[in-house]
Amino acid sequence: MYVFPDHDGPESPMRVLDRLYVSHQELHAVAALEPNVRFAFKYGGLRHRGRRALGVCYMPSVQGELRPLFEQLLHDALGLYPDFLIVIEAEWWEGAPEREREILVFHEAMHMMQAEDEYGTPRFNRTTGEPIWAVRPHDVEEFACVARRYGAWSGDLVNFVEALREGEATGKGRARA
Repeated sequence: MYVFPDHDGPESPMRVLDRLYVSHQELHAVAALEPNVRFAFKYGGLRHRGRRALGVCYMPSVQGELRPLFEQLLHDALGLYPDFLIVIEAEWWEGAPEREREILVFHEAMHMMQAEDEYGTPRFNRTTGEPIWAVRPHDVEEFACVARRYGAWSGDLVNFVEALREGEATGKGRARA
């Protein structure tokens, strides 16, 4: 079951995102373009690509004949059709400390980006002038940004750090010039 939290409620992930926009340099460029971001809580666990996930950042879309219905349903539920929909595992959010909530929202917000052309130039809609959005995939740079800000806060990051150390110890992890 999905539930859309009160956008301005005291436990709202949107309030966390608004604070992050102000305090985290890495998010200033996206925040300045004012994407329409909404959150949904998923009860009963959240899976993404076959694995448990605490959160997932989507650019919501459906192709084909159901697209108008999908857009109408999201608009009716949220008051607008969002550029990004971040889905969070509800049970985890309800029990998570404030710091871990912030880390998750920051991580998911790092996936929001303006699309770029093949030369790295930001893309805009030629008709409306609005930014064309994209979802940044998981990459080492994104993980490094989260780790620099919050340390190895999750099991995945701890395992990654251990793997790097093991590679260093065996000489396999050394950069070659």
